Amino acid sequence: DVLRRNSQLANTILHTLLSQMKQYYEPGEDLLPPLKLEACITAQGDHIHLQEPLAQLLSCVQSCLAWCRQTLPHTNAHHDDEDADDDDADSSFQNELEEQLDSITLRMVKSELEDFELDKSADFSSGTNVGVKNHLYAVLVLGVLEVLMEYNFTIGDYSVNRFQDVLSLFHRHHKLWEILKEKSGKGKPASSWKSPRSLLTFHFLSHLLTNLFRDNTQSHEESLSVLRSSNEFQRYVVSMALQKVQQVEESGQADGPDGQSPKKVFKYLCDMTRVLLWRYTSIPSAVEESVKKEKGKTISLLCLEGLLRIFNTVQSRYQYKMEQFLSAIDMSEEGEEQENVNITDKTAFHIWQFQRSLATQLSGSEEEFNSKEAQLLVNILSTLSRLLDRASQQFAQMLTWTEKICKESSLEDVQFCRGLMNLLFSLHTLHRSPVGLLRELSQDIHSHLGDIDQEVEIEKHSHFAIVSLKTAAPTVMLLVLSQVAKVLEEVEWLIIKLKGQLEADRGMTEEGSPCSSAQEAVEKAAILQLATVLTAFHELMQTAIPAGSCVDVLLKELAKMYNILTALVKYYIQGYTGHTAHLSPRFEKLVSTWHCFYKQQHLHLFSTFDVGGRTHSQSHPAMGELGDVSCGQPQRGEQQS
Repeated sequence: DVLRRNSQLANTILHTLLSQMKQYYEPGEDLLPPLKLEACITAQGDHIHLQEPLAQLLSCVQSCLAWCRQTLPHTNAHHDDEDADDDDADSSFQNELEEQLDSITLRMVKSELEDFELDKSADFSSGTNVGVKNHLYAVLVLGVLEVLMEYNFTIGDYSVNRFQDVLSLFHRHHKLWEILKEKSGKGKPASSWKSPRSLLTFHFLSHLLTNLFRDNTQSHEESLSVLRSSNEFQRYVVSMALQKVQQVEESGQADGPDGQSPKKVFKYLCDMTRVLLWRYTSIPSAVEESVKKEKGKTISLLCLEGLLRIFNTVQSRYQYKMEQFLSAIDMSEEGEEQENVNITDKTAFHIWQFQRSLATQLSGSEEEFNSKEAQLLVNILSTLSRLLDRASQQFAQMLTWTEKICKESSLEDVQFCRGLMNLLFSLHTLHRSPVGLLRELSQDIHSHLGDIDQEVEIEKHSHFAIVSLKTAAPTVMLLVLSQVAKVLEEVEWLIIKLKGQLEADRGMTEEGSPCSSAQEAVEKAAILQLATVLTAFHELMQTAIPAGSCVDVLLKELAKMYNILTALVKYYIQGYTGHTAHLSPRFEKLVSTWHCFYKQQHLHLFSTFDVGGRTHSQSHPAMGELGDVSCGQPQRGEQQS
C-alpha cells in the first residue's frame, strides 16, 4: 500500500525487507531447510509465541516484487539520468530478493517434513510446549509454501519447470496440512478443525482460477496441464478462493493486498463467479463423481458453495452494483459488458440453469442422488429468487416450478425436503397468503402419520409427494407450524389495527365511519386467514404426532390461535354494543366452525399426550394455557341452552 502511494520509497522498502529477510535466510545452497524457523519463535516461561510472522514477511516481499516488476520498468523510462543510481539500487535489492526466493523454492522442494521435524511422529497437541511450538512451526511452513507457490506462478511466465515447482510445493503443503489436521483434530469432530488462513492473495486466486478452468491459449497448454493434472490442487485453489469470499461475506474485507478495496474485491468476485459458473455448468458432477478417487468434496460441489457465497455476498454488500454484477458474469468473449441490464430477465436465465441442474439430479435414481449438491442448488435458487420482481412472469414461473417439484419429487431426504419447502414458503408468501398451502400440507401430514384414533380410516391425501412418512414429522410439520405462527402474528396485528379503528370511530354519528369499507376488508382478511388456519389445526389435532418438538410447538401455536379468536370475539362484542361494527356472516361461520371442531376433537387432543388426561396438562405449560382458554367454553350440560 505504501509503494502504491509513493513509488519513490521503493528503494527504502526493498532494503528494509532484504535486511529483515537476511535474519531468517540460510545462505548456504546445500543447507536444508533454507529458513531459520527457530528464530521466529520465542518462549517466556511457559508461554510460547510467534515473534516473527515469517510467512507474512515473505508474502510482503512477494507482493512488493510483483509491484516492482509491473511498475518500475515503466517509471524508469521517464527518469532523468540523475535518478539512475536510485534505479540501480532498486534493481539490486529486487534482484537479491528474487534470488533468495528462487533459492528458498529449490531447497523447499528438496526438503522433507523430517527436515523441519514436522512429520507424523511430531507432537502437535496444545497441552505441551513442544506441541504448541510444532503447531506454530507447521503454520509458518504452510504459509511459506503458499507464498512460494504464488511467487513461482507469477514469475514463471507459463514455464513448465516453474509450474512443476508450484505443484511440488503444493504436494508438501498438502502433506503437512493433512498431518496438522489429523493431529490437531484428534478426538474432536472433523468440522471443529479450522484451516489456517491462506496467504494466497485475492488477485492471484482469481487469476489462477481463470487459468485453470478457462485459459485455452495454445502456448499455455503444456504448462497449465501440469497443474490441471492434479484434482487435489484444483480443489485446493477453489477452497482457498472460498475462504476469501467467506471473509468478504462476514466482514466486507479480505486478507492481503487489495482486500480492503471494495472496487477491487467486487471485480474479483465477478471474475470468480464467471469462472465457477462456467466450471459447474460445463462439467457435469455425475461425470466427476464417476472418476473421483480423492477424499473430500468434488470440484463441482466447491464451485456451488462458492457461487452461493458470492451471490449472498453481492446481495448483502454490493446490492447497489447488482446490474453491474449480472452484466460482468455474462461478459462476452471480447470483454464487452452488456448495457441496460434487466435484473429480473438476467436472474431468470441463471435460475433456469440451476433449475435444469436440479431437475437432472431428481431425474436419476436415489442411489445417484447427491443430497449436498441438491441442497446447494435449492439454496442458490432461493438466493437468486430474491432478485426477481414479484409482479413479473418470471416470479410466477419460479413459484409454479417449485410447487411442481414439491408435488412430484418423492425423495425421502430430510435436508433437501427442508430446503425445498423453505423455498416454496418464501415464494408463496411473497405471491399470496400461504394459508391454503398450509391446509393441504396439514392434510398430507395427517394422511402419512395416521389418526390418533386407530379405528378411524383416514382419507388418503397426497398433494405434495415431498411429504412422506419420513419427512412429515418433524421436518415438514415444524415448517408448517412456523408459517402458521407468522400468519397468526399477522392476524393479531390486524385485530390490533381493528381495535384501534374502533376506538377512533367512537362518537361518530349514525352515518357510520368513513373508513367502514376499509375496515370490512381488514375484517375479511383476518377471518379468512383464521378460518384456514383453523382447518389446518383441525387436521393436525387429529394426527398421531410423535412426541417431541412437534407436540410442544403445536400446543404453543394452538393456544395462541385460541387467544386470537377470543380477541376477535371481544372486538365484535365491543363494536356491536357500541354500534360501530356488525356481526358479519363470515364471523358467524368462523365461530360455528370453531365450536364444531372444539366439541368434536378437543378430547382427542388431550388423549394424544396422556391416557390419564390430567397429569400431562398440569405439567405442560402450553397445555395449561390451552386449558385456561377452553374453560370459557360452554360445558356439555350447557350446550343445548
